[in-house]
Amino acid sequence: MRSRRDQLQAYQFLARRTTDALVAGSADPVGPHVARVTRTALAGTMVGVLALAGFGVAGLVSPGSAKGWKRSDTVVIEKDTGARYAWYAGALHPALNYTSARLAVGGQAGTSKVSRASLHGVPRVPSTMGIQDAPDSLPSAKKLTTGPWSVCTAPVLDVAGRVQQQRRTVVLAGQAPTGTAATEDQGLLVSAGGRDTSLWVVWAGARHRIADLRAAAALGLADEPARVVGAAWLDSVPQGADLVFPALARRGAPGPAVAGAATVVGDVVVAQLADGAQYAVVTSSGLALVSPVAAELALSRSAGARARSIPASALPSVARSATVPGIDALPAQRLHPADASPSHRVVCVVRRVQASGAGPAVLRLTGSVPAGQPLAAPAGSATPTGDALVMSPGAVAYVRAEPAAGVSSGTRYLVTDRGLRYPLADDEAVAALGYSSVQPLRVPPLVLGLIPAGPLLSRAAALTTAGSTTGQ
Repeated sequence: MRSRRDQLQAYQFLARRTTDALVAGSADPVGPHVARVTRTALAGTMVGVLALAGFGVAGLVSPGSAKGWKRSDTVVIEKDTGARYAWYAGALHPALNYTSARLAVGGQAGTSKVSRASLHGVPRVPSTMGIQDAPDSLPSAKKLTTGPWSVCTAPVLDVAGRVQQQRRTVVLAGQAPTGTAATEDQGLLVSAGGRDTSLWVVWAGARHRIADLRAAAALGLADEPARVVGAAWLDSVPQGADLVFPALARRGAPGPAVAGAATVVGDVVVAQLADGAQYAVVTSSGLALVSPVAAELALSRSAGARARSIPASALPSVARSATVPGIDALPAQRLHPADASPSHRVVCVVRRVQASGAGPAVLRLTGSVPAGQPLAAPAGSATPTGDALVMSPGAVAYVRAEPAAGVSSGTRYLVTDRGLRYPLADDEAVAALGYSSVQPLRVPPLVLGLIPAGPLLSRAAALTTAGSTTGQ
């Protein structure tokens, strides 16, 4: 009969085999399982210690830690509610928006997201400061909007899709519409419609006034009716020289005889040469050779006027006068109408903008543009604004009004997708918002003027208690 010792050893043997099967996957392991378990436990302990050490270091260096954000002036955003504060002078100052908080802190201060629990008991100013309607979100300098700026005029459609007389002006910031770009020899006849009966030709990056439809015919643009465009859009296009034949001194006075016939100053003559027709205009001192377009414009001043044919031999016999001043502004050849197909009912002018300046305006016709953010003109403003602004969601453009010739600077603005342009007070404001490292894009004032102005962004305004007119 087995002793109690034998029974105990048998029990311990079976227990060890059961443990080996669970831990090592075999009831008969090669090595002792205790050593393996010990090594595994030690490795797990070391991993845990290293992880805790890592979290400790992160807690020390993270600006969003419970106390790290207090070490310098910073913008504090409460994680739980999104409330914004400016931390300076040992206290939290509630701010109306993120921009106001950054302006109040100034410099290159960072942003910390802190839990409500970490803010418990921290000194806090009771009043809220800041600039009403200032942006509540700003991208980094690397993510500012770049790209071309476009201004488009589009017809207003009724509920049935029919085109109305009204036109809307849409600004596209950082975007260019699809469609067909006009070439150098193409122009577009336009009119603002309504009571304004003026006719304009958009050509060579500018709008040029013309006298009437006879002048349009002289330019080669009478085959299509004038496009009705928005007045605000028309004002945004740079104005060029009027496409009219320049004034002549002593117009209507007797001129020199040509081919034995009397003339008056302003008459147009034409001679057929071997390489084509040569036109000339009679001046007080002789004949001025002109292009066919200039001759047609001179004839368009009087209904039914025609060029008088003269023999080619008559040209050398008449004194040649100097070229007519201002005639070089006219097209050398007749223009071709820009693509005016019914599907291209939206007319745009696109500019490439850079810190060094804006490029020439390029005419482009397309089928449609996005609806955009509606623009509201300030109360009592006599300057027409656009109807909508198209920007990517959350986008911000840092721009400067392109100065006039001889002026070295212009007002700087932040333009946001909310449909406002915010003037920046000074370099201090630019630095506080983190944009000192980039140069503003230069945008023509006529284009920026289509976007309503928002409040001035300055540190003094940001430190003003909300609802008051004095700073803290």
